[in-house]
Amino acid sequence: MDSINYQTDDHDTQSSLGNFLLQDQLIEVNRLKAAIAYCDSHSLALTYYLVQVNYLTGEQILNCCINHFDLPIFYLSTIDTTAFEAELIPIAWMKRFRIVPLHYDRATLQLGVTDPTCLSVISKVRFHLGLDIKLSLVDEEALEAFFAAILPAEERESLEQLVQHVMPVAAHTTHILHHRNIEPDDEPVIKLVNQLLSDGERYRASDIHCEPHLNHYRVRFRIDGQLYERVTIPHDLARRMLSRIKLLANLDVTEKRLPQDGRMRSLEHSQLDIRVSTCPTVIGEKVVLRLFKQHQEVCHLQQLGLFEEQLQQVLEAIQKPHGLIIVTGPTGSGKTITLYAILQALKQAKVNITTIEEPVEMIIPGVNQINVNSRIGLHFAHILRAILRQDPDVIMIGEIRDAETAAIALQAASTGHLVLGTLHANHTLAALNRLQLLGLQLVDCLQTLALIVAQRLVRRLCAHCGHDLTKNDCSYQPQMKQCTGCIDGFYGRTGVFEIVVPNEHLISLFIKQMPLYEIAAHLQRKGWLSLHSAGMKKVVLGETNDVEIKRVIGYG
Repeated sequence: MDSINYQTDDHDTQSSLGNFLLQDQLIEVNRLKAAIAYCDSHSLALTYYLVQVNYLTGEQILNCCINHFDLPIFYLSTIDTTAFEAELIPIAWMKRFRIVPLHYDRATLQLGVTDPTCLSVISKVRFHLGLDIKLSLVDEEALEAFFAAILPAEERESLEQLVQHVMPVAAHTTHILHHRNIEPDDEPVIKLVNQLLSDGERYRASDIHCEPHLNHYRVRFRIDGQLYERVTIPHDLARRMLSRIKLLANLDVTEKRLPQDGRMRSLEHSQLDIRVSTCPTVIGEKVVLRLFKQHQEVCHLQQLGLFEEQLQQVLEAIQKPHGLIIVTGPTGSGKTITLYAILQALKQAKVNITTIEEPVEMIIPGVNQINVNSRIGLHFAHILRAILRQDPDVIMIGEIRDAETAAIALQAASTGHLVLGTLHANHTLAALNRLQLLGLQLVDCLQTLALIVAQRLVRRLCAHCGHDLTKNDCSYQPQMKQCTGCIDGFYGRTGVFEIVVPNEHLISLFIKQMPLYEIAAHLQRKGWLSLHSAGMKKVVLGETNDVEIKRVIGYG
């Protein structure tokens, strides 16, 4: 097993953690080297970076440490954050080095760490405090939520408090700024926008919705696929806030009658890349912010939630020199994430990969990515014809939505190209009907298709309190924060997959015009996992519960 060494004192000990991650096959050597280089140049802890870019979870890192160190585990959910005082170690130190003081007496300090190999950090703490140090392991994700909870009040002023503070002065501020030389940071509305983005990042929101109602604007966060109301804002203040967002996104501040799309990056939140969409309603203008982590890395296929047999089916299909791979599911089911993971597995110097997307959601080094631009006539079919003259090996089509695109994709897949695409269909077999509706011949589709994947995203049970959820109990009230930043006992999401590999037997069933439900029943008798059966298997494994499966997938 390759080992890695750091060059600086701050990071030399993290090499040990990296080597343990390599031993447990949780990370690849090249990816670890890149992570170490980034952490070194940005003064970040390795555990923090790996979790922030969604390459590893806090639980994976914690389990790795448990495997290699005889140290106790400390659950930060047992600490009363309202009574916690950062007397021994400054919060800035704790956040920088990913440590937390848990208990101390006159001679000994119990120190929570995410990386037990951080000997230089431990030495610094021992030197400055003059105490013996006893280590306990803490979860990286729980530690980040803990830091958010213990921030001083002046640093974590709630949106509600901030709205109340800004309301009396916001009406007088805008015209003053036009006549006086006032720094932008003195603008209360800017502070409100910054707080909105901070809360979105803290609560892991994928989207922030600012929606007009008769008497106010409602702000909601989408977290793990669910919308939660965060705050209500008066119309006058909300309009100023939306103008600030438009300004950052280079949109026309005066245009309120037409939809607009843009991107922005707040100076206060350099880690966030934010996509902005505005749309007029009968009451006012609605704005949706989609939050992306700037340095988020593409998931690997092994991280999506595929069962081992399903993973092997995907790996076999993408190794074929040509064919069509279709990923289906409703909006927000993670189809693009799956396609990106496939591209990550295919990416190498000798393969020419080109994607057509609307829009490009994440930059993948080594892949040619093209944005659809309907306003200038740059449609999927137009771009697809052009890139077929660019000697591609692999083509990814963000969405097969019309007959022309479908026909060109099928032709490309049957003439030596591996073509990936998404399609809106409820399950794998329905995708074949959808292709027929787009004008394709069923037999041609079945002979060209290498793989059909249907998927959904379900919330994952929190490792600390998810087991306390009572099945079929939907009476609880949503809470923005529980033990580790989870919501309703869930933290994060995992994929549920249904996979069909077309073969001669399946072709014969379709030629006989057998109803889809009979074909599905026939496949299940041979051990095939439908979406519902795959979801219930995750319930048995303790990853989610049956209430969540019924909410997302329905009844089998």
